[in-house]
Amino acid sequence: MPNCVGKQDKDLIIRWGEIYNKQKITTQYELHTNLDVFLIIQREESPEPKIQKIGKFNDSLYCNLLVKLRNAIIEVQSLNSPGDEVSNFMEYLDKPNNAHFRATWNPIFTNKGNELFKKIFSEYQEGIKNLR
Repeated sequence: MPNCVGKQDKDLIIRWGEIYNKQKITTQYELHTNLDVFLIIQREESPEPKIQKIGKFNDSLYCNLLVKLRNAIIEVQSLNSPGDEVSNFMEYLDKPNNAHFRATWNPIFTNKGNELFKKIFSEYQEGIKNLR
C-alpha cells in the first residue's frame, strides 16, 4: 500500500470510465489501494461484467492523483450532467468510512462544473499508459 493511504483507507476504490448510453455499455477502470488496476466492461443485458486485471499504478502517481481527486470532490461537491450519447464519470468509493462520490458529465462540453474532473480523468487515463 502506498504511504499516502492509512489503515482506515485500505479499502478505498477509485473508478473512472465511459457510459455509452444508447449501447447500454459501461467501460471503466477500477483502482484499489494495493495499486491493482482492473478493466471492467458491463453490458446491461449481461448480469456479469467482464473483469480483467491490467497492471499496477506506481505509488507516487497514485498518491498524486488521490490528492487531486479528493480536492476536486471538496471543491465541486456535486456533478451530474450526463451526455446523450456518452457520459464520463469518476467515482470515489470508501464503504468502511461511509464515503461515496460520483461525478458524471458530458465529455463534449467543458464548463466550470466539469473542468476539474475532466482534467483529473485525463490524468488517470494517462496513468493507464504507464502501468507496471
